[in-house]
Amino acid sequence: MALILVVDDEPTVSELIKMTLEMDGHEVRTSSDGAEALDILGVKRTVLEPLVPDIIILDIMMPRVDGYSVLVELGRSPRTASIPVIVLTAKTQMRDTVSFEKNVAAFVTKPFEPAALLEKVKKIINKS
Repeated sequence: MALILVVDDEPTVSELIKMTLEMDGHEVRTSSDGAEALDILGVKRTVLEPLVPDIIILDIMMPRVDGYSVLVELGRSPRTASIPVIVLTAKTQMRDTVSFEKNVAAFVTKPFEPAALLEKVKKIINKS
């Protein structure tokens, strides 16, 4: 199955997504904010073993470094620019802002149904 990075500052949301994806057989890593996610991915600094997930599920509204800034940084790095991102947001107007980023594969609006998120993940995996 897929290696998926979930980036969300709400622990209950991260845990719900992680459980849903792991029950479907995926390996899931989590990050509580954008700065940490960029570090894990080795985008902002060099790390010995940067994570290279198959999919990133990314919240937009987060402290320190927001999801939009993470999208921009992912697009700048040749190693991460092609990783599909599912944007997770409570603000539907953010769709217009982030839809221009080339790595955005899907949108999920909070609150969401875990089964609907899982379907989006499956569609992205099947395209690969």
